[in-house]
Amino acid sequence: MQSALDQFHISINRVRDLIAVHNSVKAQSTPALDLSDILRAALVLAVSALDYYIHEVVKLGMLEIYQGLRSEPPAFSRFQISTLLILGMMQAPLTPQCKGGIKL
Repeated sequence: MQSALDQFHISINRVRDLIAVHNSVKAQSTPALDLSDILRAALVLAVSALDYYIHEVVKLGMLEIYQGLRSEPPAFSRFQISTLLILGMMQAPLTPQCKGGIKL
């Protein structure tokens, strides 16, 4: 869980860096230069960072349910996955990348 949170912080720092680049270039240029793509890229990266973090938290929570470390919420039994994904999971170890961290 901690590695997902660490990756989130790294990505958010990159978002801040992009915003700083935008502000710096904007201060040194004329309004004729359109810098909106830099801010758009920062927004996309922020959404992507949050999306990745949520997916990792959910994945680790589901793994804990499978291992019996967490009680099963009603939505867990309604979640559907493909047979190919199950086959891939059977070949991968069933241990989380990192122990501890935020609990759902």
